[in-house]
Amino acid sequence: MNRQVEQLARALDDLGEQLPAWDDATGPADISADKIIDQALQPAPGGLGALGEAVNSRRRRLLYRLSVRAASRATSTGDPGRCKAALGAAIIAESKEGDWRDLMVNLAPHRVAATRVTGNAQPLFDWAADQAGTANAETLRTFGTRTDVTLEAFAWKEVTNSSGTWFVLNW
Repeated sequence: MNRQVEQLARALDDLGEQLPAWDDATGPADISADKIIDQALQPAPGGLGALGEAVNSRRRRLLYRLSVRAASRATSTGDPGRCKAALGAAIIAESKEGDWRDLMVNLAPHRVAATRVTGNAQPLFDWAADQAGTANAETLRTFGTRTDVTLEAFAWKEVTNSSGTWFVLNW
């Protein structure tokens, strides 16, 4: 296992279940999560998809949860850097090739965040496709160009409370 994978694995293990509930106010766990995501986005041989391939499924699920929370926070703050980081973390978490429809459902919050924060999600999703490698690149490029993406269309909802606005699965 290379050093970057070891560092990501250790950081995710250390964070563990400290991640707040989806609707908790931003706090120390989010700062730790941001650091984990930023660390993971350092250039990796083979791109972010290759990094995700080396991380076990439990850690990828945790990283995905962090990515959705970061996308929610990016939308609330209007921070394009955090939006890109959230999508990058999702690319690592979604590195295993699976059903393209599941990938779109899982990336809908990131797509909505990218559109709201930057006005045009396509460049960010093109970047993500380049980072993903071959596993999900075509789906990412196509998803970035769609004009019909809403949270509701992909089984998500937006909830606002005293601690902010959050993207939540609406199953």
